Parts: sequence; structure tokens; C-alpha cells
Amino acid sequence: HGYTDANTSQIATTLYPTDYELYVIANAGSDLGALPQEQVAAYAASIGSPEELTRNGTLPMATRQEVAVTGNTTLSIALERCVSRLDVSIEVAPALQGHLLIRSVQLCSAPRSCTFFGENRPAAGGTFDYPKQTLSGERFEGSYYLWENAQGTNATITDPRARNRAVIHQRERTDANAPEGASYVSIRVLRDGAWFDYKVYLGGNNTSDFNVRRNTHYRMQVRMLGMNETDTRITTTELDVAAFPQASYAPGETA
Repeated sequence: HGYTDANTSQIATTLYPTDYELYVIANAGSDLGALPQEQVAAYAASIGSPEELTRNGTLPMATRQEVAVTGNTTLSIALERCVSRLDVSIEVAPALQGHLLIRSVQLCSAPRSCTFFGENRPAAGGTFDYPKQTLSGERFEGSYYLWENAQGTNATITDPRARNRAVIHQRERTDANAPEGASYVSIRVLRDGAWFDYKVYLGGNNTSDFNVRRNTHYRMQVRMLGMNETDTRITTTELDVAAFPQASYAPGETA
């Protein structure tokens, strides 16, 4: 076990000539101590807010590799970021400009924790939503860091319009398309007085893949083209209310 908080790219240590399994954790913020191998291999970190991922201007990093020591030597260690970066760009199509405004953007279902030395797939309840960014305009650009979220694939999805948590058919849920813990960007818009919510899922492609891999830079470009009843990425609510029988009501009185 060794630890340094110096701004250095080299660490000197004494090892007996033999074979080793080397674990390196960087930017943890403190000395984790001389942990047993099993505990290091299962090491996971949690966050309570997105800002904790970029604490002190750094990102959590790690690596594991087998090392053979036969004498004095210098080992080159390649660290890997345990987080992904997402750049989001949203624009309203020219035909809708003046009629549709982007009112909020939010990264949802991001992992609370990450296993450093294994594929990270949080269980149900292991995710949280980033703070909502409110605005009123026709363009948005933002960047996020989030833990790896390897939620797998669903080969049945072949059309991006069906890339959502559920396909609604005749008012009944017929298929859960996206995994429960898959990460997505929620976009709320106001079009001519009506509210619409777009949910755009992250992943390796625009259809079946919901994996957000560590040490990977994702770029999401969204263009608002309008509304489509068969596109399950868009939801809205309409409510028709008949005239109330009374002209006015007292506070607390049922109308």
C-alpha cells in the first residue's frame, strides 16, 4: 500500500521480485488505507451531488493490472476515468421558432455510486436526478459528468421513436423498453400554451443500446421537430373541464 498527495507522476516503492496484482485509485480525496485485496477489488464511491465528481478540479480514476517485478524497474500505469462526459445541444427547428420554447433541461437517472474495478450497473433505487436547469429560449447547450451506467441493450428496439420507458398502446403499458435505471435527458417545452416533455435516453446508439461507458465522451444533439402521437419519447396531458355550476367558490370548498 502506498499513497501520495503530491503533484507528481511518479511513486517510488520497494517490492520483492515476484508477480503482483496492482490496483491504483486516483483522486479519491484521501488515503484509503492498507485495505485487503478483496476490499480494494470491490471498492465503490458514492456522491450526493454532481459537483462531487469534479471535486478539486479532478475526476475519479482507477486501473488494475498484473505486474511482474524482477528487479529495479519503472512501470507505466494508464489510469482510466470512472466517469462519462455528456455534452448536450438542443435547438428548435426553424418551423417551430416563435411557437416552441425550451423551459427546462434535466439529466435524470444518473448513478449515485460506482464500482471502480468492475462494470457499473446500479440496482433499482441506485440513481438520482441532477438539478433541473430552467430557461426560456430556443437553444440550449450544457455539459455533465456522471458515473458509468452500463444498463445493457434491448434488441427489440429498432426505431428511435420507441426508445422510451414504455410503449403506450390503447392506454395500456405493453412493453418496458428502457431499463429502469437507464440515464436520460428530460426536456420540457411550451408550445402555444401546451406543455410537452421529451425524454432522450443515453447509450451507444439511437435504438437498442442503453450503456453509458466510463472514460467515454458522449455528444447528444437534439432537434425539436414537433409532436408525433406515435413517438413515445414525447408525452403531454390534455384536460377538458366543463363549466362549473357555481360562479365562485370559497377557499377549501370542493368545486
